[in-house]
Amino acid sequence: MVQALALTIAARDRYMQGHCERVADTCRKVATALHLGDDDIYTLEQAARLHEIGKISVPVELLQKTEPLTAEELD
Repeated sequence: MVQALALTIAARDRYMQGHCERVADTCRKVATALHLGDDDIYTLEQAARLHEIGKISVPVELLQKTEPLTAEELD
């Protein structure tokens, strides 16, 4: 389910493709270097895959906008 949600995020915004997996990979490497247990490493990887989940409800036009957001858009 986590993977499906992460793929949904990536599918909506071409700039996000692969981002969550790269973050998960970085988290795994850091957690391994810190000698965390397997359960903690797994949890961090899953959290990394979901860290952009809030973007699902944001219109793609706003995510990809290059100009500053207006007050209305920020709301």
